Amino acid sequence: MIINVVPQTPELGCTSESAVRVSYIVALKIAKSGRPFTDGQFVKECSEVICPSVVSKFEALSLSEHTVSRRVQEIGANIKEQLRDKCQSFEQFSVALDESTDNRSIVQLAIFVRGVENDFTVTEELLDVIPLNKLQQPEKIFSWLRSRS
Repeated sequence: MIINVVPQTPELGCTSESAVRVSYIVALKIAKSGRPFTDGQFVKECSEVICPSVVSKFEALSLSEHTVSRRVQEIGANIKEQLRDKCQSFEQFSVALDESTDNRSIVQLAIFVRGVENDFTVTEELLDVIPLNKLQQPEKIFSWLRSRS
């Protein structure tokens, strides 16, 4: 599934719209890399060394830890909304559950969906990962899944 979070990659311009768009792109790259959200400020500091001629353009970027965190949450909400919309177009679907243990010894339940649209396009996506201690019984897992539909 192609997720359209930021429509285009703009040149680093002086407009506030460009600055906001670039801050979303940087936040997405930070999140995808698994780096701490504080790295947004580090990116700005590096710009002074890498591109001293355009430092003033980087100053317009809001890349504080709070801003990067908020942008990542907004991107996540957007992706969930796109996935929900995509699932509405499925003619048929199946759900797969996978139990695993994370690095802190917490048992996690990964929930995947596979759906087929009327043009036979198949989509497979990870819906959620939740701690299994809350949903130990199959009836609770089923109820949780129904509450999300």
